[in-house]
Amino acid sequence: MTGQPQPGLTGEAGLAGQPPGGLTGPRRAAASGRSALRRLPSPGRCILIVIGVAVAVAAVYPHAFTSLNPNTIDPNAILAGPSARHLLGTDEAGGDIYTRIIYGTRLDAEISLFSVAIAYLIGVPLGILAGRRRGAISEILTSLTGGILAFPVVLLALLVVGSFGASAGTLIVIFGLAFFPQVTLLARAQTMAIYGRGYILSARAAGLTERRIVVAHVLHNIAGPLLVLVPQLMATAILAEAGLSYLGVGVQPPAITWGSLLLDSKNYYHADPLYAISAGLVITIAAVLLLITGDMISESMDPLRRR
Repeated sequence: MTGQPQPGLTGEAGLAGQPPGGLTGPRRAAASGRSALRRLPSPGRCILIVIGVAVAVAAVYPHAFTSLNPNTIDPNAILAGPSARHLLGTDEAGGDIYTRIIYGTRLDAEISLFSVAIAYLIGVPLGILAGRRRGAISEILTSLTGGILAFPVVLLALLVVGSFGASAGTLIVIFGLAFFPQVTLLARAQTMAIYGRGYILSARAAGLTERRIVVAHVLHNIAGPLLVLVPQLMATAILAEAGLSYLGVGVQPPAITWGSLLLDSKNYYHADPLYAISAGLVITIAAVLLLITGDMISESMDPLRRR
C-alpha cells in the first residue's frame, strides 16, 4: 500500500521497536554500565586518595600512626638501626625517626596549605580586577606580579627571615606573598578570556550587576584552572621549606618539619644513611604525589585528555 507509512519504519527511532537513539533496553543498560565504569576512579586515583587520607589523618591525629613521643630520647639507642620498636631507627639523640616524620607532617601541611590560602586570597581578587579593567590598572598589576616573580622563592625567604627571624608563621607569609603572582596571572588570563564570550554580554544586557556576573560566571569558570594550581604550589612550599631548613633558616627546634629532619641528618650520612634517606624520600614522595594530583585534576577537567 502506498501513501501510508509502514509501522516500525518511520518516526524518530527509525527501527521498529527501538527507542529514540537506536538503543534497545539491553544495549542501553550495557552503555549505561560502561559509562558508570568510566566514571569510577582509576586504580591510580584510588591509591592517591588513600595516601591523601592517610596524610590528612597523620597531620591531625599523628598518634593514630605511632604511640611514641617525638621528643622522647633514648641515650642507649643513638643512631640505632631499624627494629620492631623503631621502624626507621633512631637519630643522633635516640629519638624515633619514624615518629618524628609522622609528627612533622602537621607543620609541613600547615605551611603549605596556609601559604597557598594566602596566595589565593590575594591573587584571585587582583587577577579578576586586572582581567576586568584593562588599561592602567591591569598593566600596574602585571608589572607588580612580574617583579615579584623575578625573585626566587628561597632568595626572597632568606631576605625576609634575616630581618624578621625564622618561624612557621614567617614562612607561611613569605610563601603566600611569593605565590600570589602566579595565581594573579592565571586568574587574570582566565578572566580576560571569559569576558570575551557572548554570555557575559547577554548577562549585562539582562541587567546583571558586575558583582553578580563575577560571582555567577567568572568565579565559576575560573575555579577549575585555579584548582589545578593548588597542589603544584603546595609541592613548591614543601620543597622550599625543606631547602630553607637545610640551610639552617627554616623552622627552629623544638618544632619538627621534614626539612629540619633533613638538616639534622646531614652529619650522619655515613654512620646512618637510612636517617637521611628517610627524610629526603618523604619530601620527594610528597612533592611528586602533589604534582601527580594536579595533573589528575587537570585531566579530569579536560574532556580530550579523558579519552
